[in-house]
Amino acid sequence: MRNISETLSGKIVSAYIVTSGSRSIDPELKELVEDDTTIFPNSPSEDEAIAENVKKETVYTRKIVRLLRDCSAGQKEFCLIIEDDAVLVHDIDYSKKLLASSILSRYGNYEEIYDCGKTGWWPLSKEVRGNNLMCRVIPNMHSTELANLLEASDLPADLALKEAAISIGLRERRFKLVEHTGYKTTIHESSPRYEDNPAV
Repeated sequence: MRNISETLSGKIVSAYIVTSGSRSIDPELKELVEDDTTIFPNSPSEDEAIAENVKKETVYTRKIVRLLRDCSAGQKEFCLIIEDDAVLVHDIDYSKKLLASSILSRYGNYEEIYDCGKTGWWPLSKEVRGNNLMCRVIPNMHSTELANLLEASDLPADLALKEAAISIGLRERRFKLVEHTGYKTTIHESSPRYEDNPAV
């Protein structure tokens, strides 16, 4: 039976912290899913695209496609995506319980995505909004289909995800797990050399 402790030990959720690798990640974000948190920096081809002045939104969409494919290759039920300019709203213990209870409650199912960066009464299912990707939870059973639709889209990642989710009939729930630090994200920057990377 699924339960909170299994979620927190990484048996239910794979967590991805999206970054260029040029900023230290809040240590508590790394602890949120204890045994399956991936710091997800740029690939070499994404760094090349940035150097060639490819539109930053296009590069980021490619990165989210790669992330969804990576998650789909695993066995977890959900993919948690958090950008590197987010911090937890609550202390780590409460944040873990909030994440687990929100996605494993009797209200939850696999036909919804979760926006975990917005306030809302999360049991209510709503239309998907394409307003940034600071924190999202995606059912893994849909991650490949979403990746395919994002790959074919010319929209920025957040809007592309919205259109993709709507096209396959997903709806959205919301709960406030993280908030913005006030610092600019590094996700559109080139990665530093590995040995200089404080995020790894």
